[in-house]
Amino acid sequence: MMRWQRRRSPGLGRLFLLAGVAAAAAAGVAAALSSPPLDAGATYVGDGTKCAHTPLTTTVREGAMPPTSADWPSNVTRLREMIEVWTHAALPADVRLCRIHGACRVGDGTFLLPAWMKAFNSQVVLCGITAPQYLLKAAPDGTYAVDGAYGRRISLTDGHNETDLFGVDPPGETMPAIATDLSPVLLLMDVLERTAAHAAQLTRECVVEGASACPDNETAAVVAAGVDPGLVVTSRITMQKDEKWVKGFLRLVRNAFFGSFSLLDAADLYGWKVRGVAACARSVVTTGMTADVMPAGLFPAEHFLFAVNQISRVPRATGAAVASALASAARACTVRVMVLNRFGQRYMVGDYALRSAVAAEAVAAEATAPGVTLAAEVVFFENASFHEQISMMQETNVVVASHGAGVANLLFLRPGSVLVEVLPFGIKASPFADLARLYDVVRLPLTAMPDDDVFRSCIAHFNKDGPATDALLARWAAAATSFREGGGGPAPGGDLDWGTDPAAAADTGIQNVLQCAGYQRLTFNVKEVAALAVTRGLAHCGVDRVVSTAAPISPITAQGMS
Repeated sequence: MMRWQRRRSPGLGRLFLLAGVAAAAAAGVAAALSSPPLDAGATYVGDGTKCAHTPLTTTVREGAMPPTSADWPSNVTRLREMIEVWTHAALPADVRLCRIHGACRVGDGTFLLPAWMKAFNSQVVLCGITAPQYLLKAAPDGTYAVDGAYGRRISLTDGHNETDLFGVDPPGETMPAIATDLSPVLLLMDVLERTAAHAAQLTRECVVEGASACPDNETAAVVAAGVDPGLVVTSRITMQKDEKWVKGFLRLVRNAFFGSFSLLDAADLYGWKVRGVAACARSVVTTGMTADVMPAGLFPAEHFLFAVNQISRVPRATGAAVASALASAARACTVRVMVLNRFGQRYMVGDYALRSAVAAEAVAAEATAPGVTLAAEVVFFENASFHEQISMMQETNVVVASHGAGVANLLFLRPGSVLVEVLPFGIKASPFADLARLYDVVRLPLTAMPDDDVFRSCIAHFNKDGPATDALLARWAAAATSFREGGGGPAPGGDLDWGTDPAAAADTGIQNVLQCAGYQRLTFNVKEVAALAVTRGLAHCGVDRVVSTAAPISPITAQGMS
């Protein structure tokens, strides 16, 4: 049975209320039309009453620029303004490590800088600030004014005027991304906080407004103020649970600064007005250098991140000197091999078979090298806490790892340790190549055998049958056949390299090509990989390659290894 709902009338009370509001509005308009014009030089409160205080004076202090009609004042106190630039002997000649004092960061990544710094634009750009806006001027009362039409739509905030922002853009939210993006930032932090480790390699230049060099008293004041680091991050990071790897890594940075390290959520900093708010900081510490051009050797044992957190960066030595030292101390040498697998996609088939193969290799090795012990274990980091992951990596000589986020833990391997990264067929690039070089880890890429069933079924799931799909699968089959027969093309994976150039996968006209390549199960010759792992591990005990129970490594499954 259909039930009708009666609509209620507004009632007399609501009608009287609406009539009152209309009458008040009409009276306000009439009063405004009849009132005298406002004094342009005075300030008024909401009811139209003139404030008792006098307007701002027009006296301009020395060095300040007089405000014009185009200037939009703010209540942000003018900060110390200075440009500090370092060159580092271990870095390329065009790399600059910079600290720019008196900078405001807009939510879209634009930086507002004092107008006088425009004369040094080339240096600022080398510092990594690619599109600066030199719009900050000093107002007569010692605050900042934003010049021109830009000032009409920007609001300055100074809630972090005692903070030093590190980096220009927020780091990525994944394990590999944040480890890569923060590597230049970690170098900057070490330069400012632990300059003794870099002092012999650093050359400093400094400039202030109206002077060719920074006065000694200004430099002394900056040094005395120290560093109060802050990092702008996205909400995807701040909202992660504390037990997540990214949060754990950021806690290491905070510990290194003894707690004086701030995570600044971009959403809290700017709100929804991404292009309408600029947060002013004491300084921005940045560089135009990215991780892919950073050389090795910049993270020694004395680096503040590792030293304060008691993470060993003592290199794993090799050669006869190691064997002699062990013999003279009558000390045994243990080699640990970790098989780092993962659940789901890129599952490493035969992980426990690889552990058994390492054990077989160990029997032969220990028989010919007294005092040497080899141990192997299979690990899934999905079940391990952040600190457990660090501990296991510190104790490991050789890691055989499935390509994935867990490989970011290579940061915690001691220099000279070995990483065998097993990549799916068709993906040769890896973000961990740069990280391994930076943190002095020997990385050996290994391409797994093509997993035709998974790749074909994945492509069929996301795409319709047609000429484009047939062409892609035919290309895959040809490359896979060539790889299995030992040709392998110019590099592992035949002519397929969707990891290095994801756009090439998109150009095929087929959806999710790169993702389908990443879904493959990883299979390889476990005996050959076990022989490689044991041989590399024994070098840390000063033992040359021993007679192996496995055949020599074939070019089919271990191309690119050395």
